[in-house]
Amino acid sequence: MLTITLNSIIYSPENSDTNLMTEALKKNVNLLLRLEGKMNNLSRFFLQRLYNRNNTQGFTLIELLVVIIIIGILSAIALPSFLNQVNKAKEAEPIIIINGGNKNQSDYYIGNNKFTGDLGILEVPNQTENYTYQTQNIVPELSLIIAIPKNSTLRYFLGITYMENDGTLYQRVCKASQKDFLFNILPKIADFKLDKSEINELDSKYCGSK
Repeated sequence: MLTITLNSIIYSPENSDTNLMTEALKKNVNLLLRLEGKMNNLSRFFLQRLYNRNNTQGFTLIELLVVIIIIGILSAIALPSFLNQVNKAKEAEPIIIINGGNKNQSDYYIGNNKFTGDLGILEVPNQTENYTYQTQNIVPELSLIIAIPKNSTLRYFLGITYMENDGTLYQRVCKASQKDFLFNILPKIADFKLDKSEINELDSKYCGSK
């Protein structure tokens, strides 16, 4: 592999003679142009333009447009990924808060044989920068902690704590879009009969580790 290093020339206002810079640049570009078999036509075209341009020339409108288009394409590719990572970071908050609330709810049930609707006892805030939190006890054996996003791009989160028929305390954190949360999760929770098949269905769709 052939490595070519361009001459390093420092320009300052005290030395306004740019001929040295021009000559050094032309010398190196001329050397590159002699490597006929190692450059494609596009590279040679831009190098030739660089060779023919003197230091007082700026960019053409077409060149500026090409740069703007390239930046636009890169932004279109990178921006969705960046926003997705930002949303994931924001959604980490309700997972941590609800997990803690579920644990505190279980501890409260063990000590009092009932669930509490007090967010303060559960150590769950009423709201944060990205979410508001509510708690509901649907039936004596079932308690919910609901995280409602303030931004429509974020998902809803639901903490479920309930006592199974065999006396086992069950805890889950579910996540879903607004549509799924309102039309698929809440109606099932409202009619919850603590049936194992319903639990498994909820788990597989919304409450797993995915």
